[in-house]
Formats: sequence, C-alpha cells, structure tokens
Amino acid sequence: MPPAKRVLTCKSNVKDEKTLKVTVCGLTLVSDGIGGYRCPNRAEHMMTYPTGFCQNKDCEGSARRSRSGRARPTCKWWKLCPCKCHETYDMMFGMAEMERQIVDNSGYAPETNLFKMPTFAERAAASASFTATQPDTPPVIESPAPDYVPPTLARTFAPTPSGRAARGELATWVKTECDIWVIDQPGYHCTPPYVAEHIAKTQGFGRPPSVGAVDAVFKRWEAGGFAVIERKPTRFVKYTEDGVKLGLEGCIERAKREKKSQLAEAGRSFHR
Repeated sequence: MPPAKRVLTCKSNVKDEKTLKVTVCGLTLVSDGIGGYRCPNRAEHMMTYPTGFCQNKDCEGSARRSRSGRARPTCKWWKLCPCKCHETYDMMFGMAEMERQIVDNSGYAPETNLFKMPTFAERAAASASFTATQPDTPPVIESPAPDYVPPTLARTFAPTPSGRAARGELATWVKTECDIWVIDQPGYHCTPPYVAEHIAKTQGFGRPPSVGAVDAVFKRWEAGGFAVIERKPTRFVKYTEDGVKLGLEGCIERAKREKKSQLAEAGRSFHR
C-alpha cells in the first residue's frame, strides 16, 4: 500500500471578527509548488509582532502629536496586530455587544497633496534641469511624510555592461519600497522577500532581485544608523530619527567620519 499522504495544519493565530476571540487557524496547508506549504487563509493570520505604529506607541485610540505639532496616525489593524491596545477595545466592544470598529481619536488627516513616487523618467528630467546650474548636487525629492520618511536624492543611473543594477541603484529601489510601506503600513512585515517582490513589480522585472542583496542593504542601513532592522524574521521597521533628519547620504557621511576618527584615534594610541 502507498504511504498515507501527510496532512499539515496551520498553527497561526486568527481573530474572529464577531466573537473577537483569538484561535488557531487550523486549516490544511497546501503545496506552494516549490517544495513548501502555505495556508490559503494566510491573509487573515495575526502578525507575530505589533505593527510599526504600535511599536512607536501610536496605538489604537491614542492621540499623539509629532514634533511639529501635527496629529500622528494610529494603528488600524486591530484584527491582525497582536498589540495589547487592540485587546482592550476588543473587550469593550464585546461587553457592549457592538460590532467591532476602528477606534481613531488621532485627528490625523492625510496631506492634500497625495504622495506619488516620481518615475525614473521624471527623476532624470528633474536631475537634468537641476544639474544645468549645479552639476555636482542631485535635486532633493521632498518627503511625503517628513516625520517618518527621509527625503530622497533624485539620482540617475547609467546602464551597466552586465545589465545589472548600477552601484547604489538597488538601494534607491529599496528605499522607494520602504517609503511606500512606511506610509501605507499594509499590515505585514517589510522583509527582504517583500521588498524584492515589489521592486520587480514596480520596475517591471521578469524576476525579483536577490533577496540577499536587499538584506545587505538593510544591514548597511542599520550599521549607518539610518533605519531600524529587526530579526526573526529580518525586516525593516522604521527610519531612525537621525535617518529622517539627515537622510541616507547624511548617515553614510557621518558613519564615514566616525570610522575615520576611530582609525585616527587607534593610530595615535598605537604610537603613544
């Protein structure tokens, strides 16, 4: 007799919209076609870690202000986010026997000039116009969310003989996707596979860039103090305060100066 087919069930947590109870998903996993298995209900799975909003203490129902005095957006993913703030409102809505709704006391409203990432053609045109008077300084694209997202230098890249991304080009693509993730907060982690997949869609590639290369960009950002990167899974969480203030290039330049200073101090100590 042939061996019995192995049946795997999903052990991820899910929250029921009506009862507001958290239970194990329990659905049968299906093959993903590449030797692994995945749950058909994975979009409803609760996250392992709180969203970036809750990690920044912008929890559901809070009303915090940014450094500039503007209202800060709060977490809306009560069904997916495991933060304790959502459990409090789950209990309140359950006791009142009311349908669960998002509690938003922030007063936040999106900017009227909705953010749209410029295409490479638009960025190249802006760069050409700017460099006519200041050839050594790329133009700066203003941040769509100055309290959370650093501005971007409108750099252009020439095609390489190998057809691969030019030096610094992948990091530009990665920042574009991380900017969008920070603004949209889609409810799932900004991991290297997520970023690589969205770069492929945005740039029209046949296949995503190397996940390892995206991970290397994350590590450089973390080392330079530009972004907060967490592990298990490896994921971008947010830009640091210095990252928002100084930008990527400013953080890189600061890291270079610090390294040069450390080397000089080591040299002086050696000769003492």
